[in-house]
Amino acid sequence: MAYIQSINISTAKGGPKSPVPRAMLVADRGIEGDAHSGPGKKQVSVLAWERTLAMRDKGAAVGCGSFGENITTVGIDLRSLRVGDRLTLGEYGVVEVTELGKKCPAPCAIFRQVGSCIMPEEGVFGRVTKGGAIRVGDPVGIKGSSLRITINRVGASRNTIGARRGRRRVRDQGGHRGGER
Repeated sequence: MAYIQSINISTAKGGPKSPVPRAMLVADRGIEGDAHSGPGKKQVSVLAWERTLAMRDKGAAVGCGSFGENITTVGIDLRSLRVGDRLTLGEYGVVEVTELGKKCPAPCAIFRQVGSCIMPEEGVFGRVTKGGAIRVGDPVGIKGSSLRITINRVGASRNTIGARRGRRRVRDQGGHRGGER
């Protein structure tokens, strides 16, 4: 089961965040008390704990919140997410994915230490669409994209061309008109 490993907040932007046992997700704002809370597309950031462990294996002295992420997860493949997917956090919280990865303005301290950083490749950013209390250990899930695409069928054996006095004219696969039906 996928779950929240850590909830992390800070009062200043641009640095690591400190773990807290619980937090309140606020719709269209983010995490209450966090510096990134407010309107916009990047209200909440999410990172997989497994990716942080991989950075430890490279020699980085990192833990939950070290990359500035708000939510550290365990057991969910965040790399499979697409923009528009929704993460469910706890009983009520929902975060819509708005951005995958980010551009860093300059190499961070972790990049200088080990020669790479994971937020540009692994970070997930989103906006809170449904608020609620979240706690360390709460379940994490993925709902598919809310984006709906309509696909018109092409090449069917018979496509309806139009109606005429209650009857319809049809074409066969070759585009030839058939009789009325």
